[in-house]
Amino acid sequence: MTIYLGIDPGKEGGWAVVDHKGAALVAGPLPYIGRELDPISFLATLKPLGIDICVTEKPMPVKGSGTTTAFTTGKNYGIILCVLSFLEARREEVSPSVWKKAKNLSADKQASVELALKLFPDQRSVLLGPRGGGQDGIAEALLIADWRRGKDYK
Repeated sequence: MTIYLGIDPGKEGGWAVVDHKGAALVAGPLPYIGRELDPISFLATLKPLGIDICVTEKPMPVKGSGTTTAFTTGKNYGIILCVLSFLEARREEVSPSVWKKAKNLSADKQASVELALKLFPDQRSVLLGPRGGGQDGIAEALLIADWRRGKDYK
């Protein structure tokens, strides 16, 4: 049984684990302390899950964002890659355009939330925040993991 981890590395990003049958096992927001990712709690959460394949969305430059934002994004992405190296799982990267095209999605974050709710209704409490707003980072992490699973189980 293959276990897939999908990661949306943005500030409002998330992570999700999907099994070989397409069932979501667990999902959540990336753990932050202030503006920095918390590698210790992230690794402690992921390590016992028995992940086989980790797929991280490649961060894309955001037009108009400053150098501080770019530096912080790059630093956090490096922390994610470091954490993943301790999982002893195969690591892959995917650009947003590749997995979104396969899922017939545009850049519309709400569409990602709606598709994730459709595919993973049992994750509703994680996909919708306490005030009912969509958690697009978690939704996209679920969809990334499911996209990768689909490459193995067509």
